[in-house]
Amino acid sequence: MPWVTFVPVLLLAAVIFLGPGLLVMRGAGVRGLPLLAVSGPTTVTIASAVAVAAPYAGVGYGIVPVAACALVLTVTALVLRYVLAMRGIVFGAQPRKSFLNAAQDGAGTGPILTPAQEWVRRGAIVAAFAIPAVIIAVRFARIIGAPGNISQTYDNIFHLNAIGHILITGSGSSLTLGNLTTASAAFYPAAWHDLIALVASTASVSVPEAISAGNIVIAAVMWPLGMMYLISRISSGHVLPMLLTGALAAGFSSFPYLMIDFGVLYPNLLAIAIMPVALALTIDLLGLNPTKRRIVPVLCQGILILPGLALAHPSFVVALFGLALPLLLTKLVRLAAGFRRGEASGRQLVGFTVLTAVFIPLVFIVWDMAGQSLTSSRWQPYQTVSQAIGEVLGAGPQGRHVSLVMFVMLVAGLVASIARRKLVWVLGMAFIAAGLFVVASALPASETRHFLTGVWYNDSFRLAAMLPVVLLPLAVLGGESILRGAAAIATQQRVGETASRMLRLPGATALDKIAPAAVLLAGVFAIAVGAQFGAVGKEQVLASANYRTGPHAPLVSTDERALLDRLPSHVPAGASVYGDPWTGASLTEGLSLRRSVSPHIVGRRTPEELVILSRVDEAGVNPVVCPAVKKLNVQFALIFDDHEVHGGAHPNTAMDKADSAPGLKLVDEQGAARLYQVTGCGPLGNQ
Repeated sequence: MPWVTFVPVLLLAAVIFLGPGLLVMRGAGVRGLPLLAVSGPTTVTIASAVAVAAPYAGVGYGIVPVAACALVLTVTALVLRYVLAMRGIVFGAQPRKSFLNAAQDGAGTGPILTPAQEWVRRGAIVAAFAIPAVIIAVRFARIIGAPGNISQTYDNIFHLNAIGHILITGSGSSLTLGNLTTASAAFYPAAWHDLIALVASTASVSVPEAISAGNIVIAAVMWPLGMMYLISRISSGHVLPMLLTGALAAGFSSFPYLMIDFGVLYPNLLAIAIMPVALALTIDLLGLNPTKRRIVPVLCQGILILPGLALAHPSFVVALFGLALPLLLTKLVRLAAGFRRGEASGRQLVGFTVLTAVFIPLVFIVWDMAGQSLTSSRWQPYQTVSQAIGEVLGAGPQGRHVSLVMFVMLVAGLVASIARRKLVWVLGMAFIAAGLFVVASALPASETRHFLTGVWYNDSFRLAAMLPVVLLPLAVLGGESILRGAAAIATQQRVGETASRMLRLPGATALDKIAPAAVLLAGVFAIAVGAQFGAVGKEQVLASANYRTGPHAPLVSTDERALLDRLPSHVPAGASVYGDPWTGASLTEGLSLRRSVSPHIVGRRTPEELVILSRVDEAGVNPVVCPAVKKLNVQFALIFDDHEVHGGAHPNTAMDKADSAPGLKLVDEQGAARLYQVTGCGPLGNQ
């Protein structure tokens, strides 16, 4: 399917990802930018929670129960608002005065803007979103190649088959998704898979096409909206920082692009896209945002998105706790200063001190408990500490090219965050995230290193992907200081006077307004263009190589894909198919929507599965095979060439005698790929 004709699928995917949450949050009275930003994470919670609850309710997972849950929550929010309003308590939004005010606090409070200012700010919000949305969508399309292409990587065997498993069984619970077999059922964060399954079933597209659509929505829609929301909590929604957010959101190679390259780490893609919203709500909850918001609505929004973050990937809940430490300490310092000035009560100070004293050790306990085992955390450092710091400042971690524009913005942001002492917590968050990356990528293996980064398997790729969440605000601060300085120099006025004349003073001349505005807009445009050179371009080239198919593709070749596409015409629904997962032959669930005996390379196996995985070609000859065949309903078997996804060698005897096996019948072939029917055990299932 060409990308042009794929646009309706993208639009439907956007509705699925944002629609349920948008409905609920609007019912709760949220509007403006907060409404758009929080909708996606809220939908993640709804979809993943419904997937967990559906088996207990005896219903299959799909768009209907998700929509029903969203409607129930919306009605509940409306009733709650009505009840509270009858008691004189405003839970949701006040009558809106301007779009900017809604972007600032979601409640419509603040000064009334002139119509011209209102339209300028509306346009700035739209532009700030559109710039990264278009850039990221185009780059993702170029990386993927065609909507139906798949990442030819090890982890994608699980991701493809997990979505197929949900579509086949109607069960997408994170509690049991595990390694996709009964014997290895266990917890696995399935929020990403649940949403992609909704896209596939609702849009009637293949699993690979649903993945392409869903990932583009996460990266090009949820990510920019989330970062715009986070920046609005730092800058009070001013125009220039919002435009800079749009200019820079697509300029980091490590997110979102790296997540569809390395691994692939699709669940991490979703979790990190939620992180900016979680941090923005934390800022509001602690009252660090100059534009105040009501605590109860913010708390309710936080409660609604936190489960979704956990079921997208729980390691980033741990990361959220760590990044919240500078925010908590900043609030404590401000309360202490306020107490000395008589602006805060002793009760407030003592209460928050106790909260901080409890939270800090709690973070360490959770951090330790969430750490993965050493056996599964074998990632080793690959560079020196100074190189790691250089990669952070150059926005080119994991050996990508340094971006000169991002380097200048980040260095300027370091200076600006220190100079603007009220925003030093922005530097604190960046320091924590950068420190974790430096530890994982540069420090030798030790107990301390494993404690700090074992939550992420000591994998610097995962930590590199989190960097843009906290580096982008720093870069925006740097870009703002540079451009405002340039505008002031261009008009030979002080920065404060320029900003005042641009936005407020009625006596300013047209030239006074136009000249600095032109400098600022030109600067934003130059930054947006410059940020696309260097690391991002290299990452696009590296990532695109994983999505190209051919006769010798690492996971599924052109011939093998053609055979898998035809497989449903031979294999009845409900039948199981044997295939060696190392060669991609087990991808019958993800690419053909037919059950696989081994849908993932790893995992516990039942005795019957072990028999099939070692001697299915002995059906009708070896007496131990047919009982296993009948119990698992293995009606067909695939054989691909011996090329393995990681280039390794795992000899398999399951189909080594397929050509001469009396219990197998060749039914289809394409090149070296062949599909056999298991005939040696008599009639099976409904064949």
